[in-house]
Amino acid sequence: MTPLLRKMHKWVGLVVGLQFLLWLVSGMVMSLLDQDVVEGMAHRAPLKAAAEWPRTGLVAPADVLAASRKPVESIDSRWLLQVPAYLLKNGEGSWLLDARNGAPLAVGADQALEVARADYVGEGKAGQPQWVAKPTLEIRKHRGASWRVDFDDADATTIYVSAVDGRILERRNATWRLFDIAWMLHIMDYGGREDFNNSLLLMAALGGLWMALSGIWLLCTSLRLHDFVPARLLPARQVTVLDEGGKRIGIVKSRHGDSVFDALARAGIRLPSNCGGGQSCGLCEVRACHNAPPASSSDGDHIPDQRLRRGHRLACGMAVTSDMEIAVSHGAALMVSRTATVERVREITPTLREVVLRPDQKAGADFRPGSYVQLHIPRARGLFGPRKSLRRSYSLSLPVAQAGGCVTLLVRHVAGGIGSSYVHALKEGDQVAFNGPFGEFALRRGRNEKVFIGGGAGMAPLRSMIRAQLESGAKETVRFWYGARAAGEVPYREEFDELALRYPHFSWHVVLSDNGRRAHEVVRDEFLARQPQARDCDFYVCGPPAMLHATREMLKEQGAQRVSFDDFKI
Repeated sequence: MTPLLRKMHKWVGLVVGLQFLLWLVSGMVMSLLDQDVVEGMAHRAPLKAAAEWPRTGLVAPADVLAASRKPVESIDSRWLLQVPAYLLKNGEGSWLLDARNGAPLAVGADQALEVARADYVGEGKAGQPQWVAKPTLEIRKHRGASWRVDFDDADATTIYVSAVDGRILERRNATWRLFDIAWMLHIMDYGGREDFNNSLLLMAALGGLWMALSGIWLLCTSLRLHDFVPARLLPARQVTVLDEGGKRIGIVKSRHGDSVFDALARAGIRLPSNCGGGQSCGLCEVRACHNAPPASSSDGDHIPDQRLRRGHRLACGMAVTSDMEIAVSHGAALMVSRTATVERVREITPTLREVVLRPDQKAGADFRPGSYVQLHIPRARGLFGPRKSLRRSYSLSLPVAQAGGCVTLLVRHVAGGIGSSYVHALKEGDQVAFNGPFGEFALRRGRNEKVFIGGGAGMAPLRSMIRAQLESGAKETVRFWYGARAAGEVPYREEFDELALRYPHFSWHVVLSDNGRRAHEVVRDEFLARQPQARDCDFYVCGPPAMLHATREMLKEQGAQRVSFDDFKI
């Protein structure tokens, strides 16, 4: 439950955080705007004393009521310019009568223009009045028809005059319109801009409450009793670290309740990780040699079932509760940091860049297709001194044997991404540090047909594996489906077209989502559905998380058993 809650907390927090930002910005805008300018006071004429109401020559109100053919709920006296008038109202509306003779009074364009000019002061000239049959957002609080009179001043002043009784309804200008947009964003009423208790606002408030409660839950689940016990009082434990061949790498002292990831990190053994031990990247996989703990949901999300049954777990989620033995892959690579020189950088697509590194010691056979390295990403000096470098994982995109012993990476630029921004800024001659190679993603032995499905920077390990398979001389059929949004985002297209011509047993297919299809849907409908025996192929999947999840679920539904995938959030 906790990994799912953590994921929901992250995405709900993004949505609620954006709305909090809108609240902050819109509130600042409204507070900075001069309220007198918003209300149009700068161009409002001073109030004049009302003319004395005539004592003679008018129809008595009682006679007006008696002559009315419609029910009247109220009657008021007022002036329409220089004409005395009665305003009659009922539940259906209101109408104006000439107080001198009881005849209906109409507020036409000429009268509206004169009313607007009398209310305005400034250098602007009034335009021709425009008929407004129904209230717009600028006069949303009023009913009935009106006249709109625009003035050509710097403030874009508009005066609305009621077509029923000739009174000024509203005074609007450019500043008010900016204020109104900020008000809309602030109260989240994108329709009427009046309802402060609308459903969106309530949902945002509930989202904020849920964020607080789920954050408390995640905080509580991340803390254990031993976190509040002094270290000297906790039982001492030890973790024996082996490589996959059973050779001992070292013995790590630990405290009861520590995670294996933290215990090894304190001893200088930094397992691969992009999330810093947050159970979200799946890189810190180890194998419990004896009595593996029950697999968590995070283990199941990142580790294939066959490895789970062999005791593989995520080190960041496995607690040290007794002395234990664990096996780690590529043990020597964990302990040794390598350096390399950037030999070449080239843009493959607008978002993908190929970086070729020449290690100081030539890359050997341990850099097999499908493996990855962890680049050390330097960090700016902190307030209290130098900070440790970050590590980011990138797959080999070409077999080292075909790259002259160089390490070739394909890196997708992520806006705001620390690692990808660093890599995309590299240039020829720069020095970089890295650990590796790591990873369990590899070609299977045997003569089964091989099917590769990828997208995005998932091209990197798949390209490396496909090139190695074809160059090995093996003759089993190789198929490759690659998904992208548009044709311009497909890397190495000419290279794969040439490979398809050179090797008759290799085919590749580009699936563009702009055309309404997804790669896993095409594999299902045009390959698996037509060839039932295809379920026995070796499948290799790598790509963005959503694509990877959808493809794995599809292959599971189709009964595919031999599925390998790479999931480290490339």
